[in-house]
Amino acid sequence: MRVTLPWPPAALSPNARAHWATKARAARTYRHACATLTRKAGVLSLPDGRLHVTLEFVPPDRRARDRDNM
Repeated sequence: MRVTLPWPPAALSPNARAHWATKARAARTYRHACATLTRKAGVLSLPDGRLHVTLEFVPPDRRARDRDNM
């Protein structure tokens, strides 16, 4: 099973200087989008309730990124 999630918005970066309300709105929207994609993939209906996860980060551009922000 594979679920591809969108890259988080810039407002959720630890280095962003966004207003708390803007950040909260972006987080709520992003969580909702990720939860919807996960449900559509059928992850919540696994038979034994166990889940092994492998993460692969694919940034939207070729800029260098540090692992702390991944």
